[in-house]
Amino acid sequence: MYVSRNFIKTKTDATNSLVWSLFISAGHASLIDYPDAKGLQHIASQMYAGGAIISAVCHGGAIFPGIIDPSTGKSIISNRKVTGFTTKGEEEEGVLDTIKSWNRPTIEASAASSGATYVSPPGPWEAFTITDGQIVTGANPASAHVTAEAAVKAFNEL
Repeated sequence: MYVSRNFIKTKTDATNSLVWSLFISAGHASLIDYPDAKGLQHIASQMYAGGAIISAVCHGGAIFPGIIDPSTGKSIISNRKVTGFTTKGEEEEGVLDTIKSWNRPTIEASAASSGATYVSPPGPWEAFTITDGQIVTGANPASAHVTAEAAVKAFNEL
């Protein structure tokens, strides 16, 4: 596995560099932040158009509706299979009503509204990842490692 020691610090660094992957991890706050993260969405869109692997784990998928494929004008997850934190998991944690009070969709709902097919893990807490083309997603915190491995594998298969 190759790990770069060249860190991106600014938007210019990202757009002027060869960057092969973006790994988006997050907790519940990303349901509030990522849908409005226009700068990060723009960088991810450019990376995707350049052939990069875009991956997200747990609630990181909240960013996907805003990452637009320039060739289609749709979300990069449109017509893709994805996973992310389950609505069942939100219910089990007792936070589904809080998410609704934020006026934000669950990961399952945002995937559906973006034209993606959401695939649930066998259980809300089991490590689970899906790769569909340049998109690699993981279901929950336990999935971070297998999702990172799947992102590297997807890159190696480009």
